[in-house]
This record gives sequence, C-alpha cells and structure tokens, in this order.
Amino acid sequence: MPQALPFSARKSLALKTAVARPHVQKSLVQESVKFERRTRENESHDDSWKTGENMFGNAKRDHDRWAHRVDSGTRESFDNDGESRLQKLYLERQPFPATGAFMGKCWRNPITAKLMLKKVSTDNNFQIIDLFTRSRVAGTPQELARDPYLYKPVILTLRTWIYHDFFRQKKLVASADENGMVKWVLNIPCVDAPINSGQRSSVLFYMPMVLFTAFTKDAATVATSLMALIALGVLAAMCNSAQLYSRVRLYSIPMRLCHLGVVILTVAQSTLDTMAVIGYLLTFLFIILDVANGDLAMLTSYRFWCHYAIIRELPMRCFVCRREGAAHLEELLGERAAIPTTVHGLSTWLKEYSFVVELCGALCQLERISLKEWQALLEEQHNGKPKCKYVTFGLFDKKTPSMWHFCEDFEVPKVGDAEVQVKSGPGGKPPERQETSP
Repeated sequence: MPQALPFSARKSLALKTAVARPHVQKSLVQESVKFERRTRENESHDDSWKTGENMFGNAKRDHDRWAHRVDSGTRESFDNDGESRLQKLYLERQPFPATGAFMGKCWRNPITAKLMLKKVSTDNNFQIIDLFTRSRVAGTPQELARDPYLYKPVILTLRTWIYHDFFRQKKLVASADENGMVKWVLNIPCVDAPINSGQRSSVLFYMPMVLFTAFTKDAATVATSLMALIALGVLAAMCNSAQLYSRVRLYSIPMRLCHLGVVILTVAQSTLDTMAVIGYLLTFLFIILDVANGDLAMLTSYRFWCHYAIIRELPMRCFVCRREGAAHLEELLGERAAIPTTVHGLSTWLKEYSFVVELCGALCQLERISLKEWQALLEEQHNGKPKCKYVTFGLFDKKTPSMWHFCEDFEVPKVGDAEVQVKSGPGGKPPERQETSP
C-alpha cells in the first residue's frame, strides 16, 4: 500500500526546533506515538514514528506530518481521558482507628437480643480495608475486583459481643500467647449467621399478653401473668452475659409452664362470656407466638452453631480459620469468593475457610468485594454521593507482599545455582518466580 501523503501543518502548530521546550516535546511525542498506533495500522511502519526519536528532524516533511498528528491525536486522547476518568472509582483514605477504638463498646439488649455499638466516633466509619500499605486507591470496577488486597469487613456481631463482655468482666485466659483471648473466643460455639436464633426474651410477648388478660375478668390469670412477666424480665437481665445468654429460654421453662397451668385451670373453672373468651384466646395466642419465635427457632438454629479452628496465624492479629459446624451456611448466605493465595498462602481455599482479623477490638471476617458491588459504588459516585472510605491495615507492603514472607522457615528457593525470588502475582494469582544469578 503506498504511503499516505503528509498534510500541510497549520502555522500555529509548527513549533520551531530551536525554541521548543523539553517538557513540551516529551508530551507531544507521547501523544503522536499513541495516535499513530491507533489510526495508522495499515501504513508502513517506520522506526522514527514508533519511538519518536526523529520527530524533531530538520526535514520539513517530517515536521509538518508530526504537527498534524499532534493536532488530531491530542483532541482524541483528551476525550479518552475524560471517559476513563468517569469509569474510575476513587476511594477516600482515612486514618486507621486508634488501638482499642471499639473495645468494650458492643452491647446486647437483654429483651430483644439486638447487638449494637455504642459511643463510637463517626470518624471511624469506613467500608473497605486495604491489606496493602498504599496511600491511594483508584481504578475501574474490573481492576478493583481483581485487587487481592481490598476487602469488606463483615463484623461477627455475637462473637464480638462475647469478646467485649469478657473484657468488661476482666476475664483472662491463662496463656502465654498474646492472642490467647481472641483464639479462645473464636473457639466458642455460637451462631454467626444473621438469623433468629431464639435468644429473644419471652418478655416481648408477655408484655402485650398482660394487657389482654384483663379481658378475662379473672384475678388469678392477671396476677400470675404479671408475676411471670416480672420474673422473665429479671431472668433476662441476669442472664445477659457471655456465659448464660444462650440458656435464657431453658431457665424460663418452669415459669412459663406454671403460668400456662394456671391459665388452663382458670379457663376450666370460670364462666366464660364473650369478652372472657376473647381475652383467653389472645392469651393463648401470645403464648404460642412465644414458643414459635423462641423455643422452636432455637431448636432449628442449632444447625448454624459453629466455632473456628486456627489454621494459620499472621501478624497484626490476622487468622486463617476453618469453620467447624454450620454446614448449611452457604445455602443461606450463598457462596463466598475465594481469598487469593497471595494473602493466605495455602495450597487451596475451601468454603469452610475464613480470614478473620481483630480490628481495634471488633472481630471481623474479611470477604472479597464482587464486581457488582464495585459497580454499585461507582454509580453512587456518579450520583454525587460521598466517596467510599477505606483504611490501610498495613499487613503487606513492598518488603512483604505475600503471606510466604511471614513464614519463619521461609527461604529463597533455588533452581540449580540461581535464586528464585517469590513475588505476589497480579489479581491474587500464585507468586511469580524470577531467577537471579548467584
């Protein structure tokens, strides 16, 4: 194919070689090379055009042709930069919370069994954890989804409350290990799934039931209902601890059976009218609701009880754990994405494995962020919402980019007389091997 004829350059773009500034020359050369690769694929390739070494030659033909390329290519590159900027997600970094910022601030409501954090500063509100030490995170959703160091922290709420309750009770584990308390809490069986595990107090149903017992017009029914309500409330407050919270329903069975027996006797002995029938029906209805939402829910939740066995311990209170129990958890929450080998260092990652960290007093399970979640964050950024915040955990850095560098017996492998340097691969892939001469 014959070579394309050069266009005549405009006078305003025809820069003189003698007065051209170095930084201007460098940027224009880069733009011309990019434009040449996009638009001149069918032309004959010339080394001077690819590398940009002879762009500022004395020949007027080369100078004019170069000027035309810069004029067209610069406009196109600016448009592409604008489009790529709109497709990028920029995360806002905030300082890492102070040591123990969440310690002792997780509380449990003895009646509703709801768990909450109290008196926590709003400055510690973040959504993403970066395991690598870097000051800036930005990229397209596809690039961020492949990043092996970005995770979302999922708080193990019940286990965190147990950890904090032992802290408030000043309970300690007789162990020389500095992480002995965390390991002991992870080994305690409990329900980590977000379900109704039947831990709510019967007060939730006995409170409205007492109001409707007045319709029965029976003093024994009303009195026993009030006594049962008070006793159940006191029992719920006394058992609101890490040792006894799961036994509230069991300890309340004698009280509830006595109350039920009194109500049945009064029904059999009293003369029923319309209002009394309504009162007794509502009383039995609340008793049935209490059993269904409490005792039956507790029995069905036993398949989600689990504890964690430590497989590998990393610095900064990071643990690779194996979940024992809760075999049906994936059916409820769905399959989780595997953690990259760069982070955990194991040969395989099973669905029972979890990456747990102790984050300033809160026990969190780190999970990969899916592509749909990154795209949702990008859409929120386009809608003008505040940037998503992240903190740098600092587990990995340039000197220790993967888990293998934390092993005490880690040695640089050798192939023959050449050393092999282990480095983390992109996207969480297995580390690359680079041979170096001895």
